[in-house]
Amino acid sequence: MFLTSLGENMDSIMLRAVIFDMDGVIVDSQPYHFAVEEKIFRELGFAVTVEESHSFVGMAGDKMWSYLKDKFGLKQSIEALVEFDNKIRVDYFASLKNVNPVPGIIDLLDELKHKGSSKN
Repeated sequence: MFLTSLGENMDSIMLRAVIFDMDGVIVDSQPYHFAVEEKIFRELGFAVTVEESHSFVGMAGDKMWSYLKDKFGLKQSIEALVEFDNKIRVDYFASLKNVNPVPGIIDLLDELKHKGSSKN
């Protein structure tokens, strides 16, 4: 259903692999990123506005930390800030329970499996 809604005749397409290369494709992770960033910023002693937080979406971590270091006069190196961010972020995401997939992804995965693109 999901793939055929793209207007393709799925019987004529042979898939060898499917790659999900973007954060947020399988799970809407942005609310979690906002929450963990708020925690990280709080631990470092500052806060940003919602608008500013939204401006970081899709931005590389070193670019975000360069901006925040300049704005808030942070003493840590960019590398140390990125490392701190990564540790807190990995621990936070590892602790999440019952994360819901984006609408339609289960149907897509089922259809891919049915079409033979998964050996599981």
